[in-house]
Amino acid sequence: MFHSTLCLSTFYGLMFVFTTYWCMLVNAECVDWNVVKDNHSRNEYLINRRTTCSYNCSSPNPKWFAVNQKCGSETHQLGLRIEPPSVILHHCDENAVCCYETQKCRPLTSEKVTLYFKVIYNKSKSDIIAMTFLNHTSCSCK
Repeated sequence: MFHSTLCLSTFYGLMFVFTTYWCMLVNAECVDWNVVKDNHSRNEYLINRRTTCSYNCSSPNPKWFAVNQKCGSETHQLGLRIEPPSVILHHCDENAVCCYETQKCRPLTSEKVTLYFKVIYNKSKSDIIAMTFLNHTSCSCK
């Protein structure tokens, strides 16, 4: 349950106040939480942080995209059919884990890739076309 109060947390004896937005993130699937002040808990926190931050956004992931989504809706408006109708491109995931909540996973480098498709105009006419897409090659939290 989300409450519009501030979340309080301690780390190494310091008190931190998180915004209600952070409370929503912390409590999204959390059934209970409490403040603990022992070395075991601190070590568990460090392991959890290291594990979470190791799944960072440095590598783009393969994703399916509709060709119309990437090349505009002109093909659909003209009544053209493209085969295959989708493409797999590597893209940075904006929701990937960044160690700071103010950052987003963004492309650091990218390259153009050319892929070939069949465009079908009507039942008797079709052509092979080349389409160029942007493929992310590395990502970074920014």
